[in-house]
Amino acid sequence: MIVSGCSAESDDPSTAAPTTDVVVTGTCDHDDLAVALAEWGGAGFSGAVVVEGPESSCRLGVGRTGGDAGSPITADTVFGIGSVSKAVVAAGVLRLEAADVLLLSDPAGRFVEGLTGPVAEASIESLLLHTSGLVGSHGEDHVALGRDEAVAAISGLTVDEASRGRFVYSNAGYTLLALVIEGASGVEFRQFLLEEVLPDGAGFWDGEPTAIGERALGVLDGELTGFDGDFEGPHWALQGNGDIAMSAALLAEWTRGVFTGALLPPAAVDQMLEPALEDDGQGITIGWGRLDDHVLGEVALGAAGGGGEVGHEVVTVWLPGSERVVVVATNTDWMTAEAFLQLIGPGLVAGGPIPRPDDPVEVDGGELDAAAGVYALPAGERFEVARADGGLVVTPTGGAALEALLPPTVTPAEVDDHEAAVALMLTGQTRPSAEEVAILEEEHGALRDAAVLGSTNDGELRTYVELTFAEGRVTGWYALDDAGGVQGVDLGGLPEVRLTPTTDGFRVDGRRPADQAVMVTFDDDAMVVRGPRGTVVAERA
Repeated sequence: MIVSGCSAESDDPSTAAPTTDVVVTGTCDHDDLAVALAEWGGAGFSGAVVVEGPESSCRLGVGRTGGDAGSPITADTVFGIGSVSKAVVAAGVLRLEAADVLLLSDPAGRFVEGLTGPVAEASIESLLLHTSGLVGSHGEDHVALGRDEAVAAISGLTVDEASRGRFVYSNAGYTLLALVIEGASGVEFRQFLLEEVLPDGAGFWDGEPTAIGERALGVLDGELTGFDGDFEGPHWALQGNGDIAMSAALLAEWTRGVFTGALLPPAAVDQMLEPALEDDGQGITIGWGRLDDHVLGEVALGAAGGGGEVGHEVVTVWLPGSERVVVVATNTDWMTAEAFLQLIGPGLVAGGPIPRPDDPVEVDGGELDAAAGVYALPAGERFEVARADGGLVVTPTGGAALEALLPPTVTPAEVDDHEAAVALMLTGQTRPSAEEVAILEEEHGALRDAAVLGSTNDGELRTYVELTFAEGRVTGWYALDDAGGVQGVDLGGLPEVRLTPTTDGFRVDGRRPADQAVMVTFDDDAMVVRGPRGTVVAERA
């Protein structure tokens, strides 16, 4: 197959990317991006990249809409935008504020009939900024939930007084904002977005009205997810917090409209540009996060979503200094959209070279067999190394082993705090944790012990645990929000870390930027792991 349409504003073969076994669609005026995207496509990336500015335009796609099958992805392929939907909802609320329909200081209960409990007093602004103290989930993705059921479920959630004024991410809070929009406007929520906020062609992943265009189907763990938009609903579990779908090109168009006054008056735009608070060094604005210039080379406003059952990851950023939009959308779990943006973003923004994936290196099978085995660290943590598909796969056990191969990109203090919160959660002493433990015990029997194994982060901080039940042991990870509520969980076992052969040894997780790279070598019955946090040496057991 050929790389198609990868030209500097033309389809002239003399300016196109070289022929590969990867199809890249679209046009781009960044000389290096189309060629680099073909190489990343060959390494495993699948999705779309769009850059739009006053003097630049780049709309590219790589990969296919259904794993190995389907059509080539383009900038017009439809993705579920996940939590980027929250930025859309925020824009809807600001339009109602500009029309004097509501005030951000108004309590949510003023506009939502049937809403009771402490959350009814939460201000609209606190819900927009995730500072209301609302803790817990009001429903599960792709499980039918009607409007009245959603109101009742949200009414029953806890408002943690200690978390008021602090950033505690809440999907339920944005579903409540969707209910506020409906009550304040007198128009059904989805219809309001279509009429007042969304661009023509945008819609919803599940239910009507659908987004216009061919859809990318998600791939998780090498398999199609099966969440292709046929869930009949009702959809209030995701309504307002993750239900919208559109193409990368359309999302770029919408983002530009938000910040250049096509959708909102100048005062509302200013509200989104200026951070209202800080969280972990990132400015939090209404519907967006503000990134300092060290991330992409310019100050940026960003919104990201994904990680759910649909199998999509999407990020959109606005660069106010150069008035450019960058959108990345993916339909596999090979690399998150945020990670890919951080990888290619600095070169893309500066107009410089785009980083490339590692070149594959052939390694003798005997060398791979010789490296396989179990390697132990002095404190007892270990690495189990096995041969797999021209490389090696390592299963780390214990905190030092986990963090050597997959070093967290947050501070040690943040890791310690998260691990302590996970340990506390598994005691069942708080209301949210009691609910989680009850769910675990319903499936596995009485919980007898919970041991923290270590932490990594892949878009979120994850703490691995080993849980001992009356019926056996289970391992996996938890990600918690700042109030100790469960933000993500996967009890499917310990991570299997791919080691890719390179000229300098084996590279861990080739998706990481160069300054976070981890390299592994094997010598004299020792496994040496070198990374941004130093070097560890494990001896063959």
